[in-house]
Parts: sequence; structure tokens; C-alpha cells
Amino acid sequence: MYLGWLLSVLILVPNLVYFRYSPTSVPAMGAKPKKLMVLLERVGQVGVFAVPLVYQTFLETVTEKLCLLIMTVFLAVYYVCWIRYFHHGRRFGLLYEPLFALPFPLVVCPIIYFMAASVFLGSLPLLIFTLVLAVGHTDISKVEYQRY
Repeated sequence: MYLGWLLSVLILVPNLVYFRYSPTSVPAMGAKPKKLMVLLERVGQVGVFAVPLVYQTFLETVTEKLCLLIMTVFLAVYYVCWIRYFHHGRRFGLLYEPLFALPFPLVVCPIIYFMAASVFLGSLPLLIFTLVLAVGHTDISKVEYQRY
């Protein structure tokens, strides 16, 4: 069954809402992210959203079931962070504050989600794009966090 597209949509929905309801009280821009990191983040974003579109999903092996469980857990944590952000007035700092012991949850959760998805789908290209996204997104988030 071709449900790879659903993996992308599920992680994209809160981001679409974010663009409509951006943060309040955004601090002044400090250092700008490096252009290379912005490029890596964009390439990674396009890759992790596009690659799953062409993959079939299966739920036959223990590995696939375990990966689906990991994806579900990290997607749930990701949604909890977004709910926290919207529920507490869209404060800029909430985009970067830890959730329990998890630092940068809005950075870490999608990366782990897509890593598990790459195993779930058996997709080396998705893993590569996830690693590219991880490098760029993590660096940019650190720069943004310093504004806070």
C-alpha cells in the first residue's frame, strides 16, 4: 500500500499551522545561520518530505513494527511540544525549550521520526536526507536558540 505520503503529512501539519500562527515576542535577530546550513536544511526538508511519497508501507516484520512504534512515540512527543507552544501563547522560547529531559524536542523528534521511517520504508535515500536535515536543522536551531 502506498502510504509513505502519510508519513510526511503527519509531521508537516503542525508546521503549516505554525506559518499561520507565528511566535509572539520574537527577540531581535542575532547571528545569522550559515548559508551552507540553510542549504542543507532545505535540501533535507525537501528530501524527507518527497522521498516517502514513492514508497509502499508494510507491517510484516518485527523491525517494521518496532520502527512504527518509535515513529508513533516521537510523533506524539512532537505534537505535545506543538500543543504546548500553541496553548502557552506561542512564546518564541517554547520552540526550543526542553520537554522533560529531551533537549530541542522540535528538532530531535522529527529527526528520529524520519530515521525510523527510513528503516520502516527500507529507504537509504530517506536516511541520507534525514542526516542532511539533521546537520542543517540542528545548527540553525542552535543559532535561533541563542536569540532566546
